[in-house]
Amino acid sequence: MSSASVFAASNYSFILSISEEEARLKALDKYLSTRSYIQGFTFSHADVEVFRQFSRPPMDQHFHIVRWYRHIEAIYGGSNEKIEPCKLQTSKGKRTQPHWSSPEGTKQSKLCLYNSLTRNKDVFQPQNGKKVTWYCCGPTVYDASHMGHARSYISFDILRKVLRDYFKYDVFYCINITDIDDKIIKRARQNYLFEQYREKKPPAVQLFEDVRIASKPFSAVLNDTTDPDKKQMLERIQNAVKSAVEHLEEAVQKKLPGEEINKHAEKLLEEAKDVLSEWLDTKFGNQVTDNSIFSNLPKFWEEEYHKDMEALNVLPPDVLTRVSEYVPEIVAFVQKIVDNGYGYVSNGSVYFDTMKFDATEKHSYAKLVPEAVGDQKALQEGEGDLSISADRLSEKRSPNDFALWKSSKPGEPSWDSPWGKVRISTWESFYLVHFPIIILPKFQFDILCSNQNACWNEWGEGSTHLKVVCIRMNASF
Repeated sequence: MSSASVFAASNYSFILSISEEEARLKALDKYLSTRSYIQGFTFSHADVEVFRQFSRPPMDQHFHIVRWYRHIEAIYGGSNEKIEPCKLQTSKGKRTQPHWSSPEGTKQSKLCLYNSLTRNKDVFQPQNGKKVTWYCCGPTVYDASHMGHARSYISFDILRKVLRDYFKYDVFYCINITDIDDKIIKRARQNYLFEQYREKKPPAVQLFEDVRIASKPFSAVLNDTTDPDKKQMLERIQNAVKSAVEHLEEAVQKKLPGEEINKHAEKLLEEAKDVLSEWLDTKFGNQVTDNSIFSNLPKFWEEEYHKDMEALNVLPPDVLTRVSEYVPEIVAFVQKIVDNGYGYVSNGSVYFDTMKFDATEKHSYAKLVPEAVGDQKALQEGEGDLSISADRLSEKRSPNDFALWKSSKPGEPSWDSPWGKVRISTWESFYLVHFPIIILPKFQFDILCSNQNACWNEWGEGSTHLKVVCIRMNASF
């Protein structure tokens, strides 16, 4: 018996000693996750034998077990050794990874890329010789770039240069800037309202009272926060506000000169910006109607993003697009989805009908990540929502349906459409090579929408979120 076999067998002895089968499956899945990414897919006889010990086939939620099972089955399926592994079972037959065929074209290279649709390495085959059209999902520009952006776009740039300079592909690189999004709208509105409040220079008594009122909902959010990193950040803000309040109170009580009091008041405004902005937005947000307010913020942060990329020696794109510049084209795209019967209008918004799509024999919902079906938190983030009200949920025929267009509420920018005053949802992204953030279901939306508009990209490259000290850093969300 090889050392690998002995190692695997010793670990499996512990796993198989667990009496409850579901617990055994979870333990096995966790163990295989380590072997998948550190040791690779070199397996032993013990690996094969362990799959025979379970009373049922692996379910698709046990991601690493399913991966190993498919790998073992593929190898034994082509050998002369007699083996009868159990057949793979999923929660829905259609939701297994589908067969993928390389597009027709002139074979110029043997470059292999990880295909997220098949979860295998496949030969990269452009449709038009050495010409590669590459779409990259750019940042959502509502704040300064961070380590997540740096990691992602440096990675993309390295691969772009390898394709261009080493493999000699003629790469046409397009990047899209998301300049319409819930986060952008809210941040722009809050910044506008806060600056208005600051310009009024409220007296110390009024500032004390407003901060006290605004701190109540902020404290409630803090108490409900479970993420340790976010909670720590909110606690720092709360402590800084308390300290600034105490210093201003002390200055007022001591009747210091007006200049000193104003200095402490400005410090309190600076520390309480997040607290006051959220409160002001709740109180006056629906009164903001000037569309330029919502365009100035993304313009500023887009410019800062380009400066950062230049400083990192990241090549500029061949073409740069912005969501706001393609509203007529997006309207036509959504209209075609509705005309094909896979979109529906509800309370002024347009949604994709995932149930109808999935019920069609030739289609399959969530083919990219079948195990993510029903993940409402990821669905919400992928759709660009900061929160989903009960009214919004009631608009959907299914919780899995996602917005193609959202009805514009007071305090939001809007565009004319066949469905009334609406604004764009965060999903439109299509090209031959698609290099997005694969952790979100947004790009499963792309597959669905593209299938209904004859605009499917052949390759779907994906990056992941960067984690530094367990803090997730989104690359564009």
